[in-house]
Amino acid sequence: MTDWSAGYVTDIGYNLGYYTELNPLRLPLAFLQAGIAFPAIATACELGFGQGVSINMHAAATATSWYGTDFNASQVVHARTLAANEALSCQLYDQPFAQFCQRTDLPEFDFIALHGVWTWISDENRQVIVDFLQRKLRVGGVLYISYYTLPAWVTMLPMRDLLYLYEQRMTAPGLERSERIEQALAFTDRLLACHPAYSEFHPQVMSKWQSIRQNKNIHYLSHEYFNREWQPMPFSRLAEWLSASRLHYVCSAHGPDNRQQDHLTAEQLTFVNGIADLPLRETTLDLMVNRQFRRDYWVKGSRTLPQAEKNALLHRQRVVLTVVHAQALAMAAQSAGRPLPAMQPVLQLLSDHQSRSLAELSERLREQGFSFEQVWEAVAKLLAMNTLQPAQGEAESKAARLATDRLNGRLLDWVLVSDTFGFMASPVTGGGVAISKIERLFLAAYRLGQHTPEGWAGFADQSLSQQGQRLAGDHGEMLTSRAQHVQKLTAMAESFMEQKFPLFRALQVV
Repeated sequence: MTDWSAGYVTDIGYNLGYYTELNPLRLPLAFLQAGIAFPAIATACELGFGQGVSINMHAAATATSWYGTDFNASQVVHARTLAANEALSCQLYDQPFAQFCQRTDLPEFDFIALHGVWTWISDENRQVIVDFLQRKLRVGGVLYISYYTLPAWVTMLPMRDLLYLYEQRMTAPGLERSERIEQALAFTDRLLACHPAYSEFHPQVMSKWQSIRQNKNIHYLSHEYFNREWQPMPFSRLAEWLSASRLHYVCSAHGPDNRQQDHLTAEQLTFVNGIADLPLRETTLDLMVNRQFRRDYWVKGSRTLPQAEKNALLHRQRVVLTVVHAQALAMAAQSAGRPLPAMQPVLQLLSDHQSRSLAELSERLREQGFSFEQVWEAVAKLLAMNTLQPAQGEAESKAARLATDRLNGRLLDWVLVSDTFGFMASPVTGGGVAISKIERLFLAAYRLGQHTPEGWAGFADQSLSQQGQRLAGDHGEMLTSRAQHVQKLTAMAESFMEQKFPLFRALQVV
């Protein structure tokens, strides 16, 4: 019998996560920071889309046509339920990579994304993906890929293998996967209680194990540690794999990882920057910061931009403040590295949560004595801190609004009956916006015609009661009295109306 799952966990669904690095709207500013030309993204593909949250968000919030596959049928059902929207350009398949990547009806892609895939698949499937990139990634197109890297995982390799070995060999096959995983975890608890020499020589194993045991999310644990394939690899080895596809490394898709000046000493920075060979430099950098997870952009055909062209493209890019202004100021004050004088003026100009181009920001701040270079440096750091996001123009946002309204309407319907994922789609940012369950209940009430904090609180109280849920008090005590419950919800709704509601309105989530 063929092992159609290829050793991958299929009986427990993947997390309902949204991953902003897959948003094509993030590419221009990331590439411009690296001084590399970027493509327009008309067609995109996500290999292994999980529950389909990211692919649906990005298909709804941008003009990009998305294709994707995930061989877990239950996850594809969930993804297609989200995609049941005639305004959405999204083709979702339930095929293994080897089958999907040989389809003859797929277009060439400007963007191909793999999040949480590469580490957990076999070399055979890696070769399938490399061949797909050779044939189907357009010249000038971009690959996003994330994976566990060394050295941070090196001490956990034997522990992970032990977990998988116990679950496969020592637990009863008829048990639910969650029970088998718990038995493997309990076995490892007993092993570490015996103080094996391995943990004595590698004390960081204990702190990592504590974080694993504190994580009660069985979906996360099963997919992170209990797939048959589990191969963290250094950047240099990934570069070898991708070399056949003629791909060139551009930068990290995770903003902070590109700001080496914020995380390295002057001596370390000088040492790393003195390495001319790129695979050696990136592998050395990972050692320097003990990186455990890489999120990278690669391009098929790299073109370095002349400074004048780079500046012209930078001036056109738009950004928007996606956190409350006071929170952004606090984050800027606590940020790593040296303070940048233009950060607070930039945040002040964006405090109304309307998107603005870098040209407009620069023009407005020139009278305060700031150069364009200072404004761009501040924007780059605020982007890395995740207080700013790249934004679409008004016409593009308007074109996406029908699809995001329909997707968000479905999400607000779901929050009334279940604990769904905590994101909604913004046609301004072209992707997902984090919104808590209580905030989504307030937005659901607003959508149904309630316009006061008292109305929102009453609606949220009724919905939570129907789901058998209650808020905790300020000291962790359960609020059993309905009056207390409504009082706390009302205070939360008043704060939400003053701070977060204007933000979500500006981002066109509602």
